[in-house]
Amino acid sequence: MSLANTLKDKLELRWLQGLLAVIVGAVLAGAVSWSLRWQGHDGAAIAVIGVWAMAAAFAVGLFLIRLLLTPRSPIIAVARTVIDEAVRMRIAVVFIVGVAIVVPVLPMMLDPKELLHYRVQTFLTWSITLLGWLLALMTIFVSCATICRDVSQSMVYTTLTKPLSRWGYLLGKWLGIGLLNVWLIAVSGIGVYTFTAVLERMPIRVDDNRERVKHEVLTARAVVTPLPPAEMDLGKMVENELARLKRDNPEDWQGPTREEDYNTIRQRLITRWHTLAPVVGPGSGEDSVKRFFFRGLGHLREAAVRAQREAEAKGDSVDTTGRLLQLRIKPQAAKDTQNDQVNLLFVINDRPWPVRGGRPQLITINDNSFHMIHVPVNAIDEQGNLEVAILNRQVSPPTSISFAPGEGLELMYRVGGFEGNLVRALMMIWVRLGFLSMFGLAAGTFLGFPTACMVGVFVLVIGTVGGFIQDALGYYGEAPGRDLEGWDRLMWYPLTIWTYVKTVKLWNIIKILIRLLGMLVVVVMVPAFGQSDPVALLAEGHFVSWTFLGKSALLLGAVGTGATGLVGWLIWRKREVAIIP
Repeated sequence: MSLANTLKDKLELRWLQGLLAVIVGAVLAGAVSWSLRWQGHDGAAIAVIGVWAMAAAFAVGLFLIRLLLTPRSPIIAVARTVIDEAVRMRIAVVFIVGVAIVVPVLPMMLDPKELLHYRVQTFLTWSITLLGWLLALMTIFVSCATICRDVSQSMVYTTLTKPLSRWGYLLGKWLGIGLLNVWLIAVSGIGVYTFTAVLERMPIRVDDNRERVKHEVLTARAVVTPLPPAEMDLGKMVENELARLKRDNPEDWQGPTREEDYNTIRQRLITRWHTLAPVVGPGSGEDSVKRFFFRGLGHLREAAVRAQREAEAKGDSVDTTGRLLQLRIKPQAAKDTQNDQVNLLFVINDRPWPVRGGRPQLITINDNSFHMIHVPVNAIDEQGNLEVAILNRQVSPPTSISFAPGEGLELMYRVGGFEGNLVRALMMIWVRLGFLSMFGLAAGTFLGFPTACMVGVFVLVIGTVGGFIQDALGYYGEAPGRDLEGWDRLMWYPLTIWTYVKTVKLWNIIKILIRLLGMLVVVVMVPAFGQSDPVALLAEGHFVSWTFLGKSALLLGAVGTGATGLVGWLIWRKREVAIIP
């Protein structure tokens, strides 16, 4: 019997074995699901079918990837070998099974008494977060193990004796892990989308609203942050406030002013702008009403006018539901209020909103909770601006009301659908996994398996919380003043350290060195995964833009992965693998 016939027989045998396993799994899953549904556990029955479907999809996909990677070149052969190794690794199978279980089971664990949009947001947040972590850990372990095992078991000897360069060897490993992650993410994304739809159709409370899920969660909305009035020059106000502080407290403001000090003062002024004093009587002052400007909305007005003209020409009615502006606010009262509610009056482009019976309506909403106010697109003026004035009408008891700068006051409008948002979010996760796989391969070129895995997990953790660490380091230890640039900024460190050496202030020196080392690790050496995390945007219905995805693909994908691969290749190129350690 020829070698080709032997391989064909083995392939047919594996195909039959796989098909039989899928059929047996379908029968068992169907029996268990029917039994659960007969006992009244519909949610558990759906979860069982979901687990089987995702597991079967993973298995079929791995088989198809192996067929796709028919050894036509050494690089493709290495990629296929990585797929086989991942399937045989118990720890990789554990993570894959974990993904297959998390997505279908999580919706059934949510409290049905919660509002529907909270349940959908919770499911999206936790499912994609756990999906990202499970796949990231699997990627680290597989990428570290594939090289370390080749070296320790001497398999690399025969591989590198073939017409295969060392960069081709690393590329083949990375390609295999990347294809594996593509399929795992694709199946997981389909599972997330499917069970989001299942969760959306579950029974709701009487006071719940399915439309809120459609327009606030399962959508893609652009966010516009407010700008201050033209007469409010923040830069000049920061300089004036800084001069006042130095004049009133000279002992606390010696030496050059740090960038963090400027940011603190600026944030304080912005918070003051977002705070409304109570109206306690006539002449209460301008602090009880604040104006916020949203600019660059002309394209929305033009699109609405164009749609209205086209509809009128056809004799149809205009559906403005999808073109409504959403003003999302989260008021925070300084004191306890009656029924934990606050009273606000809104004026949009010099017109009260909303108006009923020709009279402006006071809006009463819950304190310290998000509330959505729908504004028609035709409220935008011809210049594409929207002015929103908010008046504090809380009189029982009178108290100031503030909005947290950023998420406390935002204007949103729909720019796309949930499906595209989910796809872009999953693509960003794949970019992150691509970097982690290359880092694991680079670590495996000179470290043992346990050490390489430990370093990979360290990079994953530090990269995830890197933004928080960077903010914390910004207020730890001293740094050059904002007025220092170039050479003067660079020389500030040795000169300041020498000054503390002469005055024997060792703790000040340690704090400066800790800040420098932390910034070097967090900002330069480890990419901040948290800054390119799409989970919060997806769960809040915010637009995961192509620009956001492209920036992540460029910095983390092309630059980060490329630089890490180059370092790994240089180390692997110099390593003498024929010497057994």
